[in-house]
Amino acid sequence: MRITWKNHPHNPSKNGTTEHVSRELASVAVGYEQAVYAPYKSYQERLSEEAREGRDPHNVNPNSGPGISWGVLDRDSSRFSIVRVVKRVGNETTYFSAPPDDAPQSIKEKFAALNAPQPDPEAIREAKVQEGYRQAERDKKERASILGTILGK
Repeated sequence: MRITWKNHPHNPSKNGTTEHVSRELASVAVGYEQAVYAPYKSYQERLSEEAREGRDPHNVNPNSGPGISWGVLDRDSSRFSIVRVVKRVGNETTYFSAPPDDAPQSIKEKFAALNAPQPDPEAIREAKVQEGYRQAERDKKERASILGTILGK
């Protein structure tokens, strides 16, 4: 936002000057009557001034930095239902089906842990059913022995 300072809180020499500030700072300064909004005459003036001064440092895409960031998507987060390694360099994102050689060791370990063989869900379900049958048989025998004790047989 563009404001004109009426009563700058720290630097009186800025009084009467026009400056680009974040929306938050502009609303606070105008709210405390330290500044007034300074509208542009036209959109061409706004665009040319922003182009001359560069981008507003308060309006920066945090992913556009020069660093490299790594991550691992598990089966549930991946669109492909497989574990993926993600590498971000600036605004460029690359997906790998296996960790590349330049990946950090922690990414390789996380990938290996998430990509470990998963047990067969059908086998797990069948084992639970069989355990249920065995438990029902044990309960049946226990009830029969209790009834035998009660009835004196």
